[in-house]
Amino acid sequence: MRTSAGAAIILVALAAIVGLSISSATVEQERLLSEFKEETRQQVHASAEALLRLDSVHQDMRMLADLVERSRQDRELDAATERRVWESAFHALAVVVVHYRVIALVDKNGSFDVLALDPTESQRAVGALLPEVRRAAIGAVTKGGELLGPPVRFGARSFLVYATPTGDRSAIVVASDAALLLRAVGWPQLSNARLFVTDPSDVVWSDCDTPTGCRATDPTVVPSSVREAAHSPFSLNAQQAALLGLYPAAAVCISERLVGPTGNWIVTWVASTRPIVTRGESILARIITTAVAVALVVAAVGTVLLRQQRKAGELANQLRYANAQAKAQDLENQLVRADRLITVGVMATEIAHEVGTPLAVVRGRAEQILRDLAAGPATEDLRVIIKHVDQISSTIRQLLDFSRRSPHDRRSVSLALVVERTRELLQLKLEARRLHLSVDLEAQLPMLTADQEQLQQVLVNLLLNACDASEPGGHIHVSARKAAKDMVLIQVLDEGRGIPTEHLEVVFDPFFTTKPRGEGTGLGLSIAAGIVRNHAGQIDLLSTPGRGTTVTVLWPASPPLGDEYV
Repeated sequence: MRTSAGAAIILVALAAIVGLSISSATVEQERLLSEFKEETRQQVHASAEALLRLDSVHQDMRMLADLVERSRQDRELDAATERRVWESAFHALAVVVVHYRVIALVDKNGSFDVLALDPTESQRAVGALLPEVRRAAIGAVTKGGELLGPPVRFGARSFLVYATPTGDRSAIVVASDAALLLRAVGWPQLSNARLFVTDPSDVVWSDCDTPTGCRATDPTVVPSSVREAAHSPFSLNAQQAALLGLYPAAAVCISERLVGPTGNWIVTWVASTRPIVTRGESILARIITTAVAVALVVAAVGTVLLRQQRKAGELANQLRYANAQAKAQDLENQLVRADRLITVGVMATEIAHEVGTPLAVVRGRAEQILRDLAAGPATEDLRVIIKHVDQISSTIRQLLDFSRRSPHDRRSVSLALVVERTRELLQLKLEARRLHLSVDLEAQLPMLTADQEQLQQVLVNLLLNACDASEPGGHIHVSARKAAKDMVLIQVLDEGRGIPTEHLEVVFDPFFTTKPRGEGTGLGLSIAAGIVRNHAGQIDLLSTPGRGTTVTVLWPASPPLGDEYV
């Protein structure tokens, strides 16, 4: 089952890798196409600006009109000389500006006052232009403003006629060759693209950006959208791109319309997306190759992982079996140990009873003899006997306390009072070992539900262990604060030698001690733990060898009945 799930996960991962790779390639191709469109749009705008700068016929005609009007209005000037000046200007512009073919000053009746022709222009072309020049002049005079006449077609050539009136009911007219105008523009260069310019007479010119120069294009070959600049930018399919002389691949068509003195022009760049497609295919191939390589690696790793998973399953089964055996063995050891402790407890109780009575007799006789004897060496020996009898009796009492559940009187107890009494009880031991005991009890600490004598016994046992573990001049710290669930947290911390890690699990067992032989019974922590548990509390011990031990006791607090705080 797990193997099937792992295989399914691997297949999903492989599909996700391939899908993400294709998606990334698609996004990258779209980004490249967007950049390509933006670059083409910039080229179109640059082309339009170049054409607009060159189409300066308006400025030229205003200059000629100013010369004519000034010479006719200023009577102080020599009229003949002034006429020669502006006539020279007419002829100079006709020669210098390559696309000016006819420049004329025409009166309101249509008579030519000045007629300047480009010396390279044919008479037939001039004959075709003059009627349109005369018609445009009369129209400008009648209108009283600038006039763009209808374009003149002469064979494959296209001429633009522009007229502006002067102040004496006459007009200046310029006929411009559209092909020569376009040829003079410094067109930007764009690889894998073709330039199309639609002049005001709706003639589409192509190849203006090539050394061969502009030529009129068959309108049936050029789509109407290219001639009209509609919905720019738009795309052409491979067949339409091939008809326009581009590589048979999808193309982007971007147009810009500009309004100049000679009319409305449309500049269109048709750019093939072949470089973008080629680059996108290369990126897609690299991404797919990488994805396939990653997929193979994932498949290989997945196969290894599945194999390891099967081995791990087998090892897990073996481990569970071994753990079960270990738990069974541990349970058996605990049962044996519990039985041994029960036996020891029964024997200890019987021994305590059997030894207690003779010890009481020995101590009583020793005290009687001590009272009868005067001072001397023998009295000191008797005191030693009594001291050791008391020590044996104390050990017997601890055995009895451990072996039976002592009745206790639970009531509200002040922890501060118990701590203070414990300090007084151990003061001589603290001073003898030069130990410093500090107490830090939280303000407004609640009362404890406890048997006061047993609570004091717990603190005495914990502090005695801390004293025995501490070096002379050491520090012992007792603290208490409120805890969750109506409990009080009590801690006893020393900076002594600590308890080895391997002994931490048995420190609460009866008769276990790390003290030298004859210096401890091993019952102190066991009795303290029993008392804490009998009061529904918890006791824990944390120790680091060489750094000290911290014993933590959670003790139930008394329900608040008023101002029972210390």
